[in-house]
Amino acid sequence: MKTTVLKASKELAEDISGDLLSRRSATNKPVFKRTEIENGFEIIGRRKDEGATVVFRFVDDHGRKRFDYDERLLTFC
Repeated sequence: MKTTVLKASKELAEDISGDLLSRRSATNKPVFKRTEIENGFEIIGRRKDEGATVVFRFVDDHGRKRFDYDERLLTFC
């Protein structure tokens, strides 16, 4: 997992979440699921070689917002 605070905002996190949650497998099953955590949320997916893993996390720690993400899936510029 990598972390970025650049451009991290609740609105952008919700957009990313919506995009990930809209993805479907070939059998039309959701690829990702959202889990609420303290001060934010995680998006969890399954990788064949690893099982369930967090692919995106948004945390707002007293005004300091950050994204943690799986760099194999997401890229932030």
